[in-house]
Amino acid sequence: MSASPIARQACASITQAIPSKRVLIHDASELPDLYSSTPGGTLYSTTPGGKFPGKRNGK
Repeated sequence: MSASPIARQACASITQAIPSKRVLIHDASELPDLYSSTPGGTLYSTTPGGKFPGKRNGK
């Protein structure tokens, strides 16, 4: 099954990097209580299956 024309057009558009900011943490106590959730409550540190994004085959 191939992608729809709208999906193909979206993939062909110009991509931009997602802005990010690095913060140096020296101790876990410096983290907020809810550091791994968005304001809506969605967890973003792991995928729904419990594995970290980018990790494959448990490695």
